[in-house]
Amino acid sequence: MTTKVLDESGKQVGSRTFKGQYRRFNFNKKSTGSQKVTVYAVADAQYRAKYSDWQTRIVSIIEQADVTFNRDHDVDFVVQAVGSWTSSGSNAEQILSNLARSFDGRGYDFVTGFTANPNFDAGGIAYVYNSAPSGSAFAVNLDQGTANTAKAATHEYGHNFGLPHDPQGSGIVCLMNYDYSYTVDFFDAAHKKIK
Repeated sequence: MTTKVLDESGKQVGSRTFKGQYRRFNFNKKSTGSQKVTVYAVADAQYRAKYSDWQTRIVSIIEQADVTFNRDHDVDFVVQAVGSWTSSGSNAEQILSNLARSFDGRGYDFVTGFTANPNFDAGGIAYVYNSAPSGSAFAVNLDQGTANTAKAATHEYGHNFGLPHDPQGSGIVCLMNYDYSYTVDFFDAAHKKIK
């Protein structure tokens, strides 16, 4: 898969080809979902400083989330661009707002941020849309290693598609329940329909 590399202003500065499988990151792209959605994945300065392979890493994380959405919702995430981002804010909510202000109007279905900002005080955060947004849907994920960040990203994409949390302590086994969000990779029956 060939992906554009963009600078923070949205100007293309290159392209990268992400091939079949990266053993280290378990990257495996299977375009099976009939509903294709476009993703612009961005990493903040702290994340980029932490990982020289940040582009491969964030594409891999999204592709891991893609597996669940392909299987459970027939949705295929297509990472069309990766880029840099200068995150700012004193907490997760402000950093999400910063992402939305910085990348609104870019024409992608989803803009997904990856952060190692020490002010980010959540595993992930996303806007919950009750219907398809008029522009991009936004989410930010804290660096927790590729496996756990992929689980958080899947949960946050669920919010972008309008899914609420399942109540903690309810026994509902679903990735939208904090009790299970890092241990299962599926949606419960109440979350099988997305918007």
